[in-house]
Amino acid sequence: MKKTVAVDLDGVLATYDGWKGIDNIGEPIVGAVQFTKDLSAFARVVIFTTRCKTYPPTAPGPKGMPEPCRDDVNALVQRVVEWLDRHGFAWHEVYCGQGKPFAAAYIDDRAVVCRPQAVQDKAFEFHCAKEFVRQLCERA
Repeated sequence: MKKTVAVDLDGVLATYDGWKGIDNIGEPIVGAVQFTKDLSAFARVVIFTTRCKTYPPTAPGPKGMPEPCRDDVNALVQRVVEWLDRHGFAWHEVYCGQGKPFAAAYIDDRAVVCRPQAVQDKAFEFHCAKEFVRQLCERA
């Protein structure tokens, strides 16, 4: 049985330069289609996006603004499926729920690897992760 690999949509498979609505998924990034095909040879590929969060109806979304697609998770899944199929991506599931799907590995443009248990110099590992997080925060 193949292990699951979760692959982020925006910034990994599709170009992304900010929220422009549920109907706007950027163009495929060069090499992304083949990347999913290569992954699917040995893994179950789950495409995920955190575009829609299911905040309570009265709670604000990011930056205090109402969440733009709180009630449209099913519509987003359909749009992502159509986009993936139109461009020839290999995939097994699309996940748009809260959090990230269970997987053996995550591929995400905003991820930071930090594995202090696996290295001798734990302080350096934490330092490197902190600096990468600082860079991500400065770009956001």
